[in-house]
Amino acid sequence: MKFSRMAALALASTLALTACSSESTTEEPDATGSEQGGEITVWLAGETDTPEPAVTWLKTEAKAQYDIDVTVERIGWGDLLSRVTTTLGDTSQTPDIVELGNTQVQAFTHAGGFADITPLWDELGGDSLALQGMVEGGSVEDTLYAAPYYAGSRVVFYDAADVDEAPETLEDLTELAASLNKDGHSGFYLGGQDWRNAISWLFAYGGNIATYDGDQWVGQLSSPESLAGLEAVQELYQTGTQAPKDATDADTWVPFNEGRASMFIAPGWAAGLIELDQWSAFALPGAEGGAAPVFLGGSNIGISAASDNQTGAQQVMKLMLSEDYQLILAEAGLTTIYPQHADLAAGDPVKEASAAAAADGKITPASPQWAAFEETKTMEEMFFEIANGGDVAEIAAKYDEIITSALN
Repeated sequence: MKFSRMAALALASTLALTACSSESTTEEPDATGSEQGGEITVWLAGETDTPEPAVTWLKTEAKAQYDIDVTVERIGWGDLLSRVTTTLGDTSQTPDIVELGNTQVQAFTHAGGFADITPLWDELGGDSLALQGMVEGGSVEDTLYAAPYYAGSRVVFYDAADVDEAPETLEDLTELAASLNKDGHSGFYLGGQDWRNAISWLFAYGGNIATYDGDQWVGQLSSPESLAGLEAVQELYQTGTQAPKDATDADTWVPFNEGRASMFIAPGWAAGLIELDQWSAFALPGAEGGAAPVFLGGSNIGISAASDNQTGAQQVMKLMLSEDYQLILAEAGLTTIYPQHADLAAGDPVKEASAAAAADGKITPASPQWAAFEETKTMEEMFFEIANGGDVAEIAAKYDEIITSALN
């Protein structure tokens, strides 16, 4: 508990200094957008998360429409948080536009690292756009600092030789996994530290990690709904998987490709990594049917408050949030901010499952301390204890205290 709290405070302090250092150098953007030209640097997260055709389109259109030369740098997820923390407030190092994971962005919006983009978002459609749950994570009160960029809904992939049809409920899924589970072969591959996938069981039963009560965040793992979800996922750990207890959400498709699992859960883009001939996908079923509200992975993008080309950054961001650019993301299997792109899912089981899962997808608590808390691997520790058969009520109570302390 002490470590996670100190880590959160350290990051908050660093970001506060970042915000202060950018105050004297930030210029207000030209609302008319009349200024054109210059150079804009965009940091994108991950090596392949944003498809290369989107990058090519962005560079071409930025040059053609605004005479802007766009430089795109891809930053590995493992390095992203530290890189952004140390550069965002420094005018000599800051990128102009930054992509951050939707669990990381709150720390930077609250610390003043990003410029206000509320007018731009409203111009694009505001409340009529999709992924509104990610708007909350990028906002402070009614001001938007980091817009939803894309989401990657988690879906269940299955070997058609082992599974005839999609189960209707989570209980049915566990029973199916148990029937396929044997030594060396997982009915459902779910690692003991894979909290980003396992947390969907908690959401499916109506539970929450934490809620904002009055003036503070309060852990909610001990609520009846959360306990039901944690007990359900523990049953799957005990009866339906051979995945290692220390396995995370990394490379979950590898055991599937090697014939060591009948089902696994991953973002929809994992479809491009499957090597089997006969396979398909379905949305993780809810506790009472329908699609479960899975943990919605994805990213937000913001304009650095320390950028010395605010007008150019707004013009490039407008392109990144345009329907043409977002359509390229949708065609790659990502969920975009445009509801009409869901029509592309028709007839494609992965895209259909992704769209169904995204409809009620949830994100982590919108606390500015969450990013630092996540870095402590506390969530991995909690699910490791659950996977190892610990008392769920005791574990939940223990981690409620840790979460409440860390998020405030």
